[in-house]
Amino acid sequence: MGDRIYTISYVRQYENASVVQLLIDWDYEEDSYQDIHQRSNRHYLGLFIDQKYECRHTGACGSDGYESNRYVVTPPLPDDIQGLSFIFTEYKDVFEEKPTGLTVTMHC
Repeated sequence: MGDRIYTISYVRQYENASVVQLLIDWDYEEDSYQDIHQRSNRHYLGLFIDQKYECRHTGACGSDGYESNRYVVTPPLPDDIQGLSFIFTEYKDVFEEKPTGLTVTMHC
């Protein structure tokens, strides 16, 4: 999407929850000063799958050209996730009250 590549790198299954990792990659050598400054004001990426799942963002890290976000999903996702949609929405705040307009949807 745009100059970013969004990838769900894994869905780990546990007895009481699932862990989802979202990777974001881009060519940082193409970044302008404005891009770097804008990224320093980190936004929050929320995850929505379905009303029956609670998705909690548990952390993010990254560096030049890379960002990783992790989510704990309860109850655990089924072993076969075919048919599910993962909807990542960017917000200006962690309370998910101020969307930026960016939404990335991945269908399985």
